Amino acid sequence: MRKGQMTLEFLFIFAVGMVLLLYSVNSATFQRGQSSTTSLNLKICLDEKNLASTISDAITQVYSQGPGAKVTAFASLSYLSNLAFVERATGLSNPRIFITYGQLANMSYNGTIVGLYGSNGGLVFGGDNRNTFWERGMFQKNLTANSSVWNPSSSVDGYYGISIDPAAVPSHLKIVVEWNPVKPVEWVYNSTSGTLYINIREG
Repeated sequence: MRKGQMTLEFLFIFAVGMVLLLYSVNSATFQRGQSSTTSLNLKICLDEKNLASTISDAITQVYSQGPGAKVTAFASLSYLSNLAFVERATGLSNPRIFITYGQLANMSYNGTIVGLYGSNGGLVFGGDNRNTFWERGMFQKNLTANSSVWNPSSSVDGYYGISIDPAAVPSHLKIVVEWNPVKPVEWVYNSTSGTLYINIREG
């Protein structure tokens, strides 16, 4: 009887221990996954901000030099160019990268806007789910209402710009900005060469 009691007690303690162990493993796994997703989302946001900054810096450099100036820059997009990463981090279905230039919402100055949107969500400018970033540029034109500037041209949340599949963006995006007075203002993304071409001009 006593031996039987000890066996039952041992089995009970063993069962409780297993339950606690399984709970601990599941909890730790969930927390690691959550932390991993948060970290991934942060890296994607940094890629977006870096892209906006790189474009605006190149535009400002060309604008300050005047007609005939030309600059080539590269933006590192290791995470933003990975479709699976973007889907996992943002929860967006069919995510797309949106690029435009000008003023959105309550902005006081023109600049490059880089954001993400999908079939289940649009551009978000603040809060925990922020997915859109802005960097000021010296070029004094608001191009968000002009569909003819963008190639390919897309409209997102009422603003015109370029919409790109993350899978069609290289991890090191080439950005060419020039001030050619003979050509119109234009932004063209070539998915074959992985190059974003921008022409600015006054008038």
